[in-house]
Amino acid sequence: MVETSGYKAWWPMKQFKGRGKDGSYLSDEVYRNIVTGDVHKPHNGWNGRPPEHKTGEKNLTEVGSEYARRYELIQWD
Repeated sequence: MVETSGYKAWWPMKQFKGRGKDGSYLSDEVYRNIVTGDVHKPHNGWNGRPPEHKTGEKNLTEVGSEYARRYELIQWD
């Protein structure tokens, strides 16, 4: 299972921009959100950080009281 919360939802990737005059590949260092597919390009590439908003996780109060009540009963092994 892939972690989809916090920064774990953002994967570093190279985004193809085209080719240079010599035929070499040109690309940007970006972060892609594995849940939504959004791309974030920091001005300093992978030395930057992806956005701080959380992705892929829900607050238990948003999913309903029955789910929240039974969440503690889940056996995660």
